[in-house]
Amino acid sequence: MNSVDVTLFKTESAKILKRAQKEAITVLQDGKPEAVMISPELYEHYEKLEDAYWAKKVAQRRTEGHYLSHEESLSALKSIDLGE
Repeated sequence: MNSVDVTLFKTESAKILKRAQKEAITVLQDGKPEAVMISPELYEHYEKLEDAYWAKKVAQRRTEGHYLSHEESLSALKSIDLGE
């Protein structure tokens, strides 16, 4: 994965966005990763992989008989601290 400094990104954004269509680009601020840019197609691919992963997990849990009721699911979701 290639990286660019945020200052360079500000001045060369069009070129860098074009590169992001072919490869992932990490934007660095003070030498630390701040963001990663990928093409919409790759993003969509990752979304589909994630959906397939969770669909498989749900199917496994149903087969095993291990799943939460709707109420238990809502309660568990509400208890998650997102740190926002």
